[in-house]
Amino acid sequence: MNDLILGADPGNPLTLGLLVNGKPSHIFENERVGVQVQKPKRKSLSWETSPALLADCLQEIYLEHGRWPAVVIERVSMRPDQDMSSGQEFVGSMFKMQGVCAGLGVAYTMIAPSVWKPALGLKVTLKNPKEPARQEALRLWPDSAELFRRKLDHNRAEALLLAHYARGLK
Repeated sequence: MNDLILGADPGNPLTLGLLVNGKPSHIFENERVGVQVQKPKRKSLSWETSPALLADCLQEIYLEHGRWPAVVIERVSMRPDQDMSSGQEFVGSMFKMQGVCAGLGVAYTMIAPSVWKPALGLKVTLKNPKEPARQEALRLWPDSAELFRRKLDHNRAEALLLAHYARGLK
């Protein structure tokens, strides 16, 4: 059982959650892992995962703990309802994390949501795909409830729950 596990939840941008001895330690999101870009025909800026910033996060963990974490990345694919632009960035964030790990020589495991979510008992529905993860994170780590207080903190919950699932793997 590894006591230093980093979960990577793909998205715009990707969210990283670090478990140390089974407890949430660090969350890397938004400006820590991505840059804001102006996309054509959009009024607001959107996040895009940055490989350089992902590498900085991994190196920060290495410097703090003296070794690389076990990395587990959620294996995702485009959803049927996604347009090509958003789907490309969503899946692309997974590939960027793989590339950064490979470039740094950090071993990683890929796990599909259809494997880890049912194994943790998450009841995901089309109407409510993310809230079960947030609720489970609140149940598992009540001392870290501040990390999951908002509905939009589901990405944090999923990154840490993915690491929690991987912690139980041999």
